[in-house]
Amino acid sequence: MKQVLAKKYDAPEMESLREVLEKVSKIDYYLNWYITRANPGSWFSVHKGGGFEFEKITHYDLGEDPRWINWKATARIGGQRILKNTYIEERELQLVLVVDFSRSMDFGSERGSKRRLVAEIGATLAHSAWRKGDPIGLIGYTTEVEIYLAPQRRESYNFLIPQNILAFRPRHGSQGKVSTVFENLPTKRALVFWLSDFLEDPAETEKALNVMYPRHDIVPLVIRDTRERTLPWYRGGLRLRDLETGVERVVWFTRKNRKVFQEEGKKREEALTHLFKRFNLDHLWVNPRTDYLLEITKLFLSRRRRRR
Repeated sequence: MKQVLAKKYDAPEMESLREVLEKVSKIDYYLNWYITRANPGSWFSVHKGGGFEFEKITHYDLGEDPRWINWKATARIGGQRILKNTYIEERELQLVLVVDFSRSMDFGSERGSKRRLVAEIGATLAHSAWRKGDPIGLIGYTTEVEIYLAPQRRESYNFLIPQNILAFRPRHGSQGKVSTVFENLPTKRALVFWLSDFLEDPAETEKALNVMYPRHDIVPLVIRDTRERTLPWYRGGLRLRDLETGVERVVWFTRKNRKVFQEEGKKREEALTHLFKRFNLDHLWVNPRTDYLLEITKLFLSRRRRRR
């Protein structure tokens, strides 16, 4: 598929973009802290893609690479067993951000919308990938693929990815349907960060995982606003509009309705968590109060390792 970008950039979105990019300056601290904490002094060799990080000492088995034998540790036990060092090797990854662009992502009750939060996370991952020399791409979807940036190693993606997330405006009533992205995913195995509020039909989410999971490493990032679980303590009725359908209705904020709303929200979250666990997926729940920078950086770096 050819590259598809957002067609219009408004002043408010550009101001939000500047604020998002300012936050990216913190990422280098987390990247350096996480790597040097595990293996001081290894940043440059790791950055080149050929770095090894010591994990532990284990028994050496005949036929394994003799270069990993730890002769000092073997001598300490009298040579009864040969011991070896086990390493984790960092590898290059191809990253793809699969982003829900449906209208529900424009909801926000605190410091910004869910879309704004996704733009921050996208900028974080784009910068992390660029620092590590990994290609990264973006697929933004509603009922069809709306934005497509092919995976590349480009510093400009640090700007283009959050810019396109903020600038895109879905059509009225457009809902998220992740099945539209399947044919645009890389043919080779990739690390796919799936950013969505996951308010679509759970059957659609399960169907998508059945297709993507065998081929790719999927990391769902569930973007939620605090008001999607608990209603405010307000007495009376408010006219609310469904961002997906445009339908308006009056909602009465009673004690009973608050309780039902909270219980239903909890059930949906538990069902989604159970689904992710069935597929053995690392996942992260993110809301405007989440300090997500470190957690997402750790998720990214952990995927670049394999045991040797």
